[in-house]
Amino acid sequence: MYYEEFGYLAGLSIQHQGTSKQSAIIYGNGLNMIEIIVKVKIMDKSADPVPVEMTKDEMKKSIFLCDYQTGEKIPFDSEYGGTSDWRVSFNKNDYLGALEYSSSRADADADAAPDSYIFSEDGYNYCSLYVYCTKGNRNKKIAAGIAIQNVGEFKTTFSGTNTVNGSNGAPFKAPDDIEIRAIEPYRYTLDDFSMNTDSSGLSSIWDHGAHLYSLTGTNYYLDIRKPSHKISSVKASMPSGSIFGSDYSWYWIWQAFDCAADYGKNYLSKTLTVRFSKYEFPCKHTINKQPGVCFVRIDGHCSVMTSWEFYAETYVDIIDNFGNRTSPVLKFDGSKGIRHTGFRNNSRDISESTERHVSNHGVPEDIIQHITDSTPDMICGVLSQDDNNSGFKPCVNISPTPEQGVIIDADFLRTLRHSHQITHVICSVPDALSHDVSDYQAMSDRDGLPYLLVLWPSLQSLTIFPQTELDYENRPYIYGQYDCYSLIRDYLLRENGIALNDYPREVYSLGSGKNIFEVQAPEEGFVKVEDTSLQAGDILVFNLPSTTLQHSAVYIGNGQMLHHLPPGLSCREAYSEKWEKRTSSVWRHNNLIIK
Repeated sequence: MYYEEFGYLAGLSIQHQGTSKQSAIIYGNGLNMIEIIVKVKIMDKSADPVPVEMTKDEMKKSIFLCDYQTGEKIPFDSEYGGTSDWRVSFNKNDYLGALEYSSSRADADADAAPDSYIFSEDGYNYCSLYVYCTKGNRNKKIAAGIAIQNVGEFKTTFSGTNTVNGSNGAPFKAPDDIEIRAIEPYRYTLDDFSMNTDSSGLSSIWDHGAHLYSLTGTNYYLDIRKPSHKISSVKASMPSGSIFGSDYSWYWIWQAFDCAADYGKNYLSKTLTVRFSKYEFPCKHTINKQPGVCFVRIDGHCSVMTSWEFYAETYVDIIDNFGNRTSPVLKFDGSKGIRHTGFRNNSRDISESTERHVSNHGVPEDIIQHITDSTPDMICGVLSQDDNNSGFKPCVNISPTPEQGVIIDADFLRTLRHSHQITHVICSVPDALSHDVSDYQAMSDRDGLPYLLVLWPSLQSLTIFPQTELDYENRPYIYGQYDCYSLIRDYLLRENGIALNDYPREVYSLGSGKNIFEVQAPEEGFVKVEDTSLQAGDILVFNLPSTTLQHSAVYIGNGQMLHHLPPGLSCREAYSEKWEKRTSSVWRHNNLIIK
């Protein structure tokens, strides 16, 4: 053991890797790391002292970072229960690098230091540590430290340490620090992205006696153009080759395909199937000829009249090389192509649906307390809406490694839903593992419920929604995601193939005097029905006189309707005299009018 040979500490210093600069800027997003080098030189206690080599494990057990002024240690990512926004790790991730460096120091080596955990010819032991911050607008002056068994701690803080350095030495004082400033995570704008294209002709195809010809495949590449920023990882919102838009004009057809899941597979030959009516035309097309996330439009002429029109959109989750998250939205615009129109609101802010459970848009205190009491294990539970009382109910985490994440039993959850109106599943997730939430997405898809992930210890939150189709009944109410209008959209698309555009709910918020359906119905192809005979697919718009709530439902036949009122679950209900009196208008889509 190195400490058994300890004679005295000949050197302890700290610097940024590969630069002589004193200060660095990173993003405070919990992912962006910066590499710090700590140099330690220990001399043995022989008459002619020589440097002592430390093993990798010895360095990891002994070396730490601390606040330059106070000496308070910066917690490692494996330590739970702390409140510090700053964290340090011995393991780097994919988001390593400073945004910029400044303020040179004369005593630092501008050349790159040796690899992690190296005993160098200069007698120094070099140790790499990786620092990150979970919040923006934070600044930290950091010193190095080493805890030597049977000797004590040495720190390069402003005031030093009282540990005697060697048998005849004095208290150790060798001030040395680096500075890191964590800024707010970057919020991308439309101007930060480029959309490049390339096109190629495709072979004609036959199916069921129909001929699709004069085909062109156009690739649209979404890429970051902000200087020094680039795409690091991509998560697609749908399987590669999925259609997210279609348009037609007599014998012409245009269809849009999401190929984001194939990001990084350069010059990939892909089969994209143009579909309408009973026809399917598999088209061979090469994607990913340029950098960026690829989306494809195929257009062509058909020997039979085409049909199937819906202008829809898709999105892709992107993390850049600094760990900033964004979710660009791509919209199909028919013959005009594919456009980047905005960004999906899936940020780490608490979701709209849980605001009534939350004070000051934070995580509820009872959940925080349960997480704190359970550390180092992660927790799970549910938020339920029973008898108009919202509450958190803890559940059992059945993960074999509970300190690393959560697994909740599907059968238990299914049974619980028989007696409780569950709106969310709650899971705590270590900050260091928050870059990959695919397991939680799988459970959300499995259970058909939103998962609210509380990152620990930063207490940031991330809401994951099911990417599978939900049943019409028993959906939790989540404004803008699962509400009366989204239920109508899903029903008409599944049952009648009618795709409605989505709209920001803020325009039709409570008290605005507007109803989303009465404003947008004509543009979406609906006409107002004046007679009293209803048919399946009709949209019912209600005035609820005791409230300012704007509400709609879809009539499904046999005197039944589907609707979704907050804060409860969606349901099937009789279109009774009570609802008939509250009906202000009835709308029917042109495609459902019997001519």
